[in-house]
Amino acid sequence: MILRKLRATLNIICIASFTAYSSCTNTMGHIAIAEHTHVALPTQEPVVVPTDTTQEVFAGLKNQRSVARFYQQFGTVPVWIDQKDDRNLSDTLMALINSAHYYGLAAGRYHGAELASMSKVQTVRKELLLTDAFLSFAADVKFGLLDSKKKSNDDSVRLVLLKDVVTNGSLKRKLEALEPGFAPYESLKTALREQLESHNKYTNDSASVNEKVRLISINLERWRREVVLLADRHIYINIPSFMLEVIDADSVVLSSRIVVGKPETQTPVLSSVVECFTIYPYWHVPRKISVEEYLPILKRDTTFLRRNNFDVLDRKGKVLNPDSVAWEKFNTNYFPVVLRQGEGTENSLGVIKFIFDNPHAVFLHDTNAKRLFSSTARAFSHGCIRMERAVELAHYLVTGSVTVESKTISKYLKEKQQRWIDVKRPIPIYTRYFTCDYVNGVLRMYKDIYGADQALYDLLYAPEMEWGL
Repeated sequence: MILRKLRATLNIICIASFTAYSSCTNTMGHIAIAEHTHVALPTQEPVVVPTDTTQEVFAGLKNQRSVARFYQQFGTVPVWIDQKDDRNLSDTLMALINSAHYYGLAAGRYHGAELASMSKVQTVRKELLLTDAFLSFAADVKFGLLDSKKKSNDDSVRLVLLKDVVTNGSLKRKLEALEPGFAPYESLKTALREQLESHNKYTNDSASVNEKVRLISINLERWRREVVLLADRHIYINIPSFMLEVIDADSVVLSSRIVVGKPETQTPVLSSVVECFTIYPYWHVPRKISVEEYLPILKRDTTFLRRNNFDVLDRKGKVLNPDSVAWEKFNTNYFPVVLRQGEGTENSLGVIKFIFDNPHAVFLHDTNAKRLFSSTARAFSHGCIRMERAVELAHYLVTGSVTVESKTISKYLKEKQQRWIDVKRPIPIYTRYFTCDYVNGVLRMYKDIYGADQALYDLLYAPEMEWGL
């Protein structure tokens, strides 16, 4: 009797257990549970993203405060991970991080190594790393790696952008929309892609390819820092290329070889507007040149002034007799006169000087030393830009065409008298420093004459940056 009761009890327990854990559902979609039996289903607490930046999980994030602000403003619910698996959004961002070198950037700037080493188990740490990576990538492609002030001012914009991406998608397209809108930037990105693909195919030439990849990346960074929107019609000077181009509606209408400043007297990067030019100009010698180069000569031989058509002016602009000046008393700290070279074909400025406002006292001008244009490397000046085709540029600025000469300009050149010409359509002028460009499918590399690449190289290729090449 006792044995029969025990068997019956065990059968009831077994049936109840089977029913409770059955995967079958009733017509209402609920799990069918045996009557008189209550089974607690396994649950998982929702993930809450912390906003206290002092917590260890925020360690190493570049944008700690911004990351915390994002979750404070838009809720502490994860946007990259959920409790089951990564969303497609995180996969897209990871793919972008892994291909950062196609933008001239290092995956190491965006936690590439740490994210790649994480297991499939989702963590708050991974959530924060991905948000930090998004904000860093957005700032870097928009402003470059160093402009922290602009990045700080743009912080709220990037947070809103991330919210838009989370809500509406299109992560890659919206991040790429932040990149510079310059055609040379896009051309260099094309060149970079070609070099990286070449690197994958021809590993025996990896040293040469790596050199080109680094050079392109350096100059992509320069374009990201460009803050001036270049006008449709402008004069463009790339200092390392020793070339000037007049651009009109994306077409080069005039190009000319130029001479730029020596490494010790560099031509500055600047933006201005050519509003007028002078035919047969004076050259007022900068004080530094007068003191360092001409004063030692004048202390020995004042006839140098007459032979080279120089006047000596006092502070009021009055012409002095050179023999009446006590040159032996002059020195670096005491030089109370101005040297002015008269107009003529032997004038150092040549026959035309283009004038544009700038704090460096730099001009674009003709030259009496035409032989220097035959040199491959042409860094010979004190900072001003000497132009081989200055006369052609003068005609263009008056007529608006490179094929039509101005009768007025031709007349003044024949008269050999000083004239000032106002440009009816003032033209912007930009001097820039790029050590490579990509034109008509050809990567052109230039010597880094001022040694400016090294600082960018050190920034982009810091030891901790993993490039994945």
